[in-house]
Amino acid sequence: MMDFDALTRDCEAIWQSCGGTKLRLPAVKKELQKENMKQLHAMRKDWQTFMDRAMEHLQEEQWKQEMDMRVLELLRKESILNFNALEPQVQQEFLHITKQFIRDAMRFDCEIQLADIMQAMRNVWIILLLECMLERPLCYHKAIFAYSMLYPYTDNFLDDPGITPALKKAFNHWLTKRLKGEVQRNTQPLYQAVDKLITMIEETFHRPQFPQVYEALLRIQEGQVLSLCQGERLSKDEILKISIYKGGASVLTDGFLMDGTLQQKEAMFCMSYGFLLQVADDIQDMEEDRQAQQYTLASILSSRQERLKLAEQLHTYIHEVLYHHCPIKKQAMISFVEQNCRFLLLASLAKQLHMLPAMFAIRLRKSLPIELDEFSLMLQDSSSWLQSNRLKTVLHAYTKAI
Repeated sequence: MMDFDALTRDCEAIWQSCGGTKLRLPAVKKELQKENMKQLHAMRKDWQTFMDRAMEHLQEEQWKQEMDMRVLELLRKESILNFNALEPQVQQEFLHITKQFIRDAMRFDCEIQLADIMQAMRNVWIILLLECMLERPLCYHKAIFAYSMLYPYTDNFLDDPGITPALKKAFNHWLTKRLKGEVQRNTQPLYQAVDKLITMIEETFHRPQFPQVYEALLRIQEGQVLSLCQGERLSKDEILKISIYKGGASVLTDGFLMDGTLQQKEAMFCMSYGFLLQVADDIQDMEEDRQAQQYTLASILSSRQERLKLAEQLHTYIHEVLYHHCPIKKQAMISFVEQNCRFLLLASLAKQLHMLPAMFAIRLRKSLPIELDEFSLMLQDSSSWLQSNRLKTVLHAYTKAI
């Protein structure tokens, strides 16, 4: 039986043993940054033109086949996340599962927003990457769908400042009982949707046969309940424990949802990797969390230098986890994951440059493959298109072609 508390202690010990190492930030020539931005603008225009053309021919198959080729070409050519390190067959499967998930999400909730689909999709991709890392067959089933969909439903409710603490407490109380297997009917749409999703998990992994799946789910819920205390003044050790619970238990559940089982070393890696992702998220959200008085490992820090030290500790932790506490056997896969983790850290820091030492911010800007300010303006300019019903209609038609 899995000892979650032991995994938590081991994860904490690894983190505490990591000092800080400076991030390697080789400068990129200004001319190259400008050329990369020029290519991004051209790519955006090309995709918008393609999507507009697809909107006029939704029932035809040709544009859907072109969409497949475009996405695969994008994966194979991009040089930041290094997806071309994955085998072509794996890339094809990633695309197929992504389409299937979008289709399932729109079928489950016809009013779901694209932002919510992408929030849930991130977890599906984490599971697929775990399957690649741990050399499991790539699979996607309704329990993976259901668990991933819990994120937009539960997180958006619990993170909404407009919802009273009493309502959040009542929902958490109900959810804890439901995860323990108690059936408690509720006519509210949120409760009904979450109940359906948990039922999908139960239909895939029967409780008597796979108790660790539900222990992991309950640990996530325990972390979520603890996180509601993050508005209170907690010690740094208490905040660290909450961070490990929230991040570690989440990816531990991802691991169990592959096929219901994990070896001890695999479970330890899932915990460590999940905590890594959590700290990166906390760095990315540290200003927003400070304003909301949500105390995380990043938001409690009062000086720019302390925040940089946290990032440098995470940089060390990434290397320690991947090279000394990781069951991955293929060096190419370790390098792929390391590159993705490094990109995640730099992207989180780039969003919070004003919270970091000025000289480091200058170095980071110069190391990016694109001009940060111009890229931010481009994203703002594209936001209405990315959130449009027009784009959602095209994606709905595309995913139906499976």
